[in-house]
Amino acid sequence: MASKTGAAKVPVALPKSNDSASSPAATSASGSLIGQDSALYNAIGARVTVTTSAIPRIEGTIYTADPMTSLLILETSSSPNTAITPQSLTAPPGNYRLIPISQITSFTILSSGPANTSSSQIPTPAPQIDTAAATARLNTAIANAQAALSRQGPRGTSRRDQALFDALARTHPARWEGNSMVISDSFLIEKPYSSATTTTYTGGAGGQQGGHANGNTFKGDLTRFRNIVDMELKKAEFRLQQADLDARVVSGGGGAGEGERKGG
Repeated sequence: MASKTGAAKVPVALPKSNDSASSPAATSASGSLIGQDSALYNAIGARVTVTTSAIPRIEGTIYTADPMTSLLILETSSSPNTAITPQSLTAPPGNYRLIPISQITSFTILSSGPANTSSSQIPTPAPQIDTAAATARLNTAIANAQAALSRQGPRGTSRRDQALFDALARTHPARWEGNSMVISDSFLIEKPYSSATTTTYTGGAGGQQGGHANGNTFKGDLTRFRNIVDMELKKAEFRLQQADLDARVVSGGGGAGEGERKGG
């Protein structure tokens, strides 16, 4: 065993059955002298004998080597009931002895401790991101947002007018062309957006005609569509009135119901 060279180094005797290159307390390039703190910490859980300047021999299992307090804690029971590993969060029952690391002149590893199997020592691989799928979702979201924006009427469009457009758009291809609604490229609804202002669509800025393949919309088709506009207008106005009534009831704390109770 090498001679003592100072408090920062400590001679280590490895167990004969282990290869020093793979031992938790492998020697440094200078021979058997290695840093005390790192050698002892790397040997946590190992059975060792320790020689100090005051005590010739102490045998035990290394519970920890604390560099902050410069203390070695040995569990000195002859046969510990619970294995000690670097991941032990609580000390198992036993007899513990605190030894100042600065007083240690050498230590011998009698048997290695349990293998370090902590999952925290095994880096978790980063999840793979499917960039193609992410790009597709982004493009879909952008397209949906643009479609929703295109369904919004021009500035000044009332709730009633927007409700009519939304109702027709649920069953017909619909778009805004300036202040006019174009439905199925066949019908044009102009302000004030009613059956009376519903006419045949004859094309926009490009001069394209809508309607049937021959460019004409039959009179019967226009009549039926005007009836659809009237029906959707009535439903939209009813829904808006109902929503306004519900809002007044909520803000008024019950409104009509309270009046009936007082009258009764």
